[in-house]
Amino acid sequence: MNADSANIEYVNIGVLGSNFAMVSDTKGNFSVNVPDSLKNGILFFSHISYELLTVPVATIEAQYRDISG
Repeated sequence: MNADSANIEYVNIGVLGSNFAMVSDTKGNFSVNVPDSLKNGILFFSHISYELLTVPVATIEAQYRDISG
């Protein structure tokens, strides 16, 4: 979501330094199931109109079983 709480479409989501990536849909929805080999990685969210956001996978997994938006 952006500062106005509007969903952001076509956000690039993945793990830095890997080929693991996806794109959110037209409503900003996504679901991520990170492979065990990347559990120590850094998840990124990028969009041409916004600043890059990075979060350790472990930080998100501590709060959510399935990472989804």
